[in-house]
Amino acid sequence: MKRRFLQLNRFENKGKLSLHDIIDKQNQLKIFTVVDNYKDGWEIILFLRSFGYEGVQNDSLRYCDTTLEYTLKRRGEASIGVCGGSMVIHKHKRRLKGRGYVYYEKPRVFAQRVKEHFQDIN
Repeated sequence: MKRRFLQLNRFENKGKLSLHDIIDKQNQLKIFTVVDNYKDGWEIILFLRSFGYEGVQNDSLRYCDTTLEYTLKRRGEASIGVCGGSMVIHKHKRRLKGRGYVYYEKPRVFAQRVKEHFQDIN
């Protein structure tokens, strides 16, 4: 099988690589964790943004904030994860597991796995 890499247009990005440019689609990270309060969720979102992950629907922090608040208000817990180069916030843990995401119970272990994967890419 051929591995497909995203093409980088050097004129648009002026030679800078983003996370989307260096992710191998066959080997992308699909993991998530569950948080039950706004403070923990917001810390994870800012942590993921520091590694270059795009916000939900490629919008910055505003949409992530809105989605996190809405999900916590409705369900009392939110599933936050990564898929490829983007962030995922969902209200059902079962849905993400069904889509092939790996669940990490402790946010600390989740953060460690993201760091390891990011170091493997670079």
